Amino acid sequence: MPSHPLIGLPRELLTCALTFLEHKDILRCRGVCRTLQTTIDQSVGLLYQVQLEIEGLIDGPKGNLCTSDRLQLLLERRDRWLRLDWTNIVTLAAAKLVPETPLPYELQGGTFFNVTTYDGKFTMNMTRLPSIAGPRPTYESKNFDSQYVDITADPSQDLMVVLDVPGRLHVWSLSTCEPHPLAIKPVLREEGTPEARMTGLSIAHDLVALVEWTGQVSATIWNWKTGAMILHGHGHDLPHLVTGLAWLSPDKFVVSDADTNSLLLFSLSSYDCVSPATPYTFATLFPYVRLQLPTIHDTWHLSFFQLETTPLLASVPKDRPFIPSPEHNIVVFTLQYATMDHTQVTGRYLGFVHARHLMSHLSGRGPPPERLEDIKVVPWTEWGPQNTRIMRNCFSRATYARYVHGQRVVYPSFRDTREDNRIQYIVVLDFNLHPKRLESIVGANGRLKETFDRRIKTELVREPEALERRVADSSGLHTVPLQPFAEKVTTSLPYVKTVKMVDKRPEKRTSHFMMDDERVIELNHRVSQDDPNDAQVRVYTF
Repeated sequence: MPSHPLIGLPRELLTCALTFLEHKDILRCRGVCRTLQTTIDQSVGLLYQVQLEIEGLIDGPKGNLCTSDRLQLLLERRDRWLRLDWTNIVTLAAAKLVPETPLPYELQGGTFFNVTTYDGKFTMNMTRLPSIAGPRPTYESKNFDSQYVDITADPSQDLMVVLDVPGRLHVWSLSTCEPHPLAIKPVLREEGTPEARMTGLSIAHDLVALVEWTGQVSATIWNWKTGAMILHGHGHDLPHLVTGLAWLSPDKFVVSDADTNSLLLFSLSSYDCVSPATPYTFATLFPYVRLQLPTIHDTWHLSFFQLETTPLLASVPKDRPFIPSPEHNIVVFTLQYATMDHTQVTGRYLGFVHARHLMSHLSGRGPPPERLEDIKVVPWTEWGPQNTRIMRNCFSRATYARYVHGQRVVYPSFRDTREDNRIQYIVVLDFNLHPKRLESIVGANGRLKETFDRRIKTELVREPEALERRVADSSGLHTVPLQPFAEKVTTSLPYVKTVKMVDKRPEKRTSHFMMDDERVIELNHRVSQDDPNDAQVRVYTF
């Protein structure tokens, strides 16, 4: 006789009941008794549900892949990413792919978009990148009379948002490059700031955010379906020195504030984001939380402060088996400091934090703050050391966006040899250290398994990292904080670092990398106009 009525249920009902549990509870049930262990181990659906949670993914629509095939693909792709063991390398038509500064580009849903110009005419190129399912790329292009400053897209909504030089913001169908049928106002803004030097454009389901830098900073959020402006701030009406905005969920976002050296966490859940009577302003819609960054000396300030994370999708596209869950995404914040008189400038620092940690500060916050004094200020020492990782940028500088996807970040690195060659490396940092997903690279003794491929080096980084330097004086050798920090900065967010040599090249050209869930895209520019070698684009598929 079963010890508990649950164990006596028919296998089908028991399996169905277990699907309502979180993956941690399913694994816990597996250790209760042999019946539950057998039930879970023999259910592909339960095993797939557990692995989706471990990997931080959302399941996609039922397509050509059955559950067992999806599970196999997930496990194989995980192992390949941890080892940088790509299945194929495809060289693409560089002329249509290498972004032309300052013309816009975007990588979304396995498609690379960019604008090129020739003889005064502008062309929108759409390249469907190689994948395991479709190893051959496809190219489409459309000519336009206008020049565009920025583009972004959400393939799951057949949506593209385009900013042109006069400052108009267009809402297009991705498949036709015509006004989107669900947009009441296909042009969200009829006129803007033609002299915009830098822009940041992003989509979060029904919302579109635009940050512009001219002589002053401007930040605006619209509902692209209704055409309503939801939130706006410009110049002196913007109480924050906004240098970047990243969506954490469809109604939550983080802003980098260079003026206060902090991250500002906003929630729109209590506001009308469909069609407010009048737009909200940053002077009345306050952040819930201000997360302070490490304290710096008074003679220094933040001269560069940018955010990058995985773009949100409203749903899983039909051709994708799964996509990253927003709450599991990693958020990258890049920092650079200068003295007030700009006589000294630091190198760049790379910071990493999980979106779920940022959102944890917004849970259960109650009504939105009504005054600046109501904003909760969290000192760096209370949140940063245990939940972030800040390191000096020892990689080649990432100049293109979309170098972060899910919980992975890709950087280029190189080493010059005595033979005047350049050895090119791919460096991937993986911030998902769930013990179950590391079993393929970590042995029972907790150490990394030996790899016999000398091109690959894997490192499991768990030790805290301190931003400090050694100095010698009359009292001996000791450490001091790196400039411009007032105190030693120590952070300890763990990660896996995998480095793989790509090749050895005679020319000293710089590579840049972008990535999504199943590929790394390598873009190589010509060293100069006289460089006899053509630009190269290579796609590494996993």
